[in-house]
This record gives sequence, C-alpha cells and structure tokens, in this order.
Amino acid sequence: MKMKAICVVICAAIFGCGLTACKDEEARKQAAAAAMINNDDIDMTSEEEDAVEVVKAWTQARIEGDLEKANSYVEGFKCRAANEWQVRRARESASYKRELKSLKVIKIDMNATEDVAKIYYVLRQDDGDLKDEDITVSKIEGKWKIIK
Repeated sequence: MKMKAICVVICAAIFGCGLTACKDEEARKQAAAAAMINNDDIDMTSEEEDAVEVVKAWTQARIEGDLEKANSYVEGFKCRAANEWQVRRARESASYKRELKSLKVIKIDMNATEDVAKIYYVLRQDDGDLKDEDITVSKIEGKWKIIK
C-alpha cells in the first residue's frame, strides 16, 4: 500500500503537479496556511522547525512564480532531512551506521492547507530498499502542533 502511495506521488511530480510555478488560489491558501505556523507556540525538533520554514519559503516562492527559487528550497531541505534522518537512525542502532552512507532522498512532497502542513520524503538505499519519513504540522484546538 505504501509503495502504491509512493508511485502516485512520483507520478504527480513527473507531470509537474508538485512544483509548478503558479499564482492560483491553491498556492495562495498554501502560503497563508504556512504563514500561520508560529514556531514559538510549539515544541519542535530542529528538523521540524526547518521543515516548517521550508514550507513557508517554498509556498511564497511558488506564489511569486519563481520556480528556480522554490526548487532550491526543496533541494536544501532534501540534504538537511537526509542528514537528520541519518543521525536519528545511527543513534537508534549501531547496525545502521554502515547502511547510512548510501541513503539518498529520492522524493519530497510538500503540501499545506488551512489546517495542516505536511512534508513527506522517501529515502532510497543502494540495495533498493525504500524508507520514508513524514512531518505533519496540524492545527488542533486553534494551535499548530507537530503530529508524529
């Protein structure tokens, strides 16, 4: 089931749904939702704070129609997300340390609405195994909170 979802996300990216420069209502809503997230109101890890900042900057760049700028935010987040993921896994298990050198982020998907901002990324190891991570920030009882 997870693989099916990954394929759908990848297909959407191939056809340009993910990072097209547009000035439509959806992009304005995404930027407004991202701007509502106040980092001071929620306890977040550095990775989660970074993810929230990327959502804000990425949606603003899309509204401005600057696809190159939007893509640069995604690329920067890919590198930081992969590093954070590697550090967490290395702490959890010594056996991961050898595997981590070969991890690569192969897909990242960002989306925000009035009530939720979500970042999802997929990591691929050289042996072909896929690992995925996601960060969701949601508005619960009027406050933005990280949902694990």
